Amino acid sequence: MKKKHYLIKNFVVYSFVACFVIGILLIIFINSHVKKDKIYSDQQVIHLTLHYIVEPELSGEDLKDAISQSKIKLLDNKLQQLINEDTISSVRIWSNKNKLIYSSNKDFLEINIADSDLKKALESNLTYIITKDNSNKTSLNDNEIIKFYLPITYNNEIVATYEVVKSYSDIKYHIKELTIIISVSIFLGLALLYTLLIKVIYNSSKTLISQNKALTKNKLDLEASYETLNNAYKSTIITLDRLQ
Repeated sequence: MKKKHYLIKNFVVYSFVACFVIGILLIIFINSHVKKDKIYSDQQVIHLTLHYIVEPELSGEDLKDAISQSKIKLLDNKLQQLINEDTISSVRIWSNKNKLIYSSNKDFLEINIADSDLKKALESNLTYIITKDNSNKTSLNDNEIIKFYLPITYNNEIVATYEVVKSYSDIKYHIKELTIIISVSIFLGLALLYTLLIKVIYNSSKTLISQNKALTKNKLDLEASYETLNNAYKSTIITLDRLQ
């Protein structure tokens, strides 16, 4: 009986640890996958939107050196709706000469990109960077932002790069929400499986114990029958010897 409880206890502990570890690994994997999918989806939507809003207004010459003031105002008006809807925070356009030729944020007039995220992205072939928003030095909140780096093609040639800044909070909230739903589903599923396995093991253990008792009883019965038969055989031999 002690052995039975020992085996069940070991199974309960080890299976719980296994289910817990599997659940954590699944959540980490799914969280990473959800994050990549959400970022990729936003990136494609933004790139497609800018392709149809911005690029028709610009020529190849605009993207090489500078954009005229009239076109800058036109782009400002077109992009303002996206900014107002919080689809994006700002858009910058960099030429292949690493020159800033457009910025929807007029406070950002940086020309040298030696230490900028753009340089890091271009050198590492990154399409996005998640970083801190340090633009507001007086703010107590150091909010995360995501910067997308999207190519602008003209006549099948990359002539410039979008640097699109967007708050990372929406993406993070989406990832967190899905992760919670998936985590609860995984742990409920594993808990159900764990409970069913314990029930199966418990019932199997009871069956084995019952069969073991039956076998033990049969063994004792056989031994008793053999002893009886053996005694009867001895008595018969003794009786026959006396008769002779």
